[in-house]
Amino acid sequence: MVRGWFAFKKKSAGLFLAAVILILGSHLFCLDAKVPQFGRDPRILNESIRKAVRSYHRLGIDFTKNLIDYKPFESYLHFENTPSFSKPNFPDDQGIPLVKYGAHLYYNPVTVSQYALYLFGKYRLGQASIHQFVRVVDKLISLQAADGAFRFTFAWHYYLTGREFKPGWVSGMAQGQALSVFARAYALTRDRRYWDAGNKALGFLLTPVTAGGVMDTLADLNPAWRQYITFEQYPVKPASYTLNGFMFALLGCYDWWQLEPAAGEGSCKMALVAFAAGIKTLNKILKYYDVGGFASYDLGYIIYQAKPNLDPFYFSVDIYLLHALHSITGDETLAKYESLWASYVGTK
Repeated sequence: MVRGWFAFKKKSAGLFLAAVILILGSHLFCLDAKVPQFGRDPRILNESIRKAVRSYHRLGIDFTKNLIDYKPFESYLHFENTPSFSKPNFPDDQGIPLVKYGAHLYYNPVTVSQYALYLFGKYRLGQASIHQFVRVVDKLISLQAADGAFRFTFAWHYYLTGREFKPGWVSGMAQGQALSVFARAYALTRDRRYWDAGNKALGFLLTPVTAGGVMDTLADLNPAWRQYITFEQYPVKPASYTLNGFMFALLGCYDWWQLEPAAGEGSCKMALVAFAAGIKTLNKILKYYDVGGFASYDLGYIIYQAKPNLDPFYFSVDIYLLHALHSITGDETLAKYESLWASYVGTK
């Protein structure tokens, strides 16, 4: 278990790292602003929460299947047990899954990354070859743009804005999960192609939304919190703060940091800075996802005045991601919400 990482040195470690610290601002050293109070409409919440809990049990969802004390170059959240990856519905000629949107099939960079992580877990168990894993990693590299982004080639209707993401849109979750893949691939093979791809993926992850990237701040939640960074699964303005995508991105930063955990400069140190800042943000905002009996998928119910998005599947994902991040950091706020949310579905 890695602890004590909030105490990293504050001096600059090269131009690239200095630029990132400038982007993150004074985050690690600021005082908390006054926490705003947001009203919740009990007419919306009560029956919606009961329905979400019933759906969780009716669908047989079980977050405990993915609970793991996280280690960066071992199983990724027990993804090797994902049934849908054993026989993809729409495999290409190499067995790599495509996803159907409308009438067409597309490579989804998140799905490709998750399939690679599935195979990595199988490889660790002796149930897949290194060749199978590397083949998918190479496909992922082919999906990466020159600026490090993983751009989705299909349109996506975003429910909070009512508008469509045009082909070419980007996601912090895609960048983070690709980082987790490239970190494992480089640790396993020492192939510089994976090192270079990971550096590019991290660089784009740290590109602000205002510059076409996926890194944002909490300013849309409270203008006084612009020093707190987030990685947006859906980069919209105002930000929607999707929780699972943010935490997947944090795991990607952690994985990349662990390639050179003692580095005083360069991309691995930069990943540490981003990870530490992101954990600070997570501490700040977790309370807002909790709606008293369940957790919201995002903060659209605050930012967009929408109904809380009480999705049973992603509620499960949020719990096992909190467990993984707590196992890394020892952060008691993460443990608190993991335990609280588990209790909402009858598990502590």
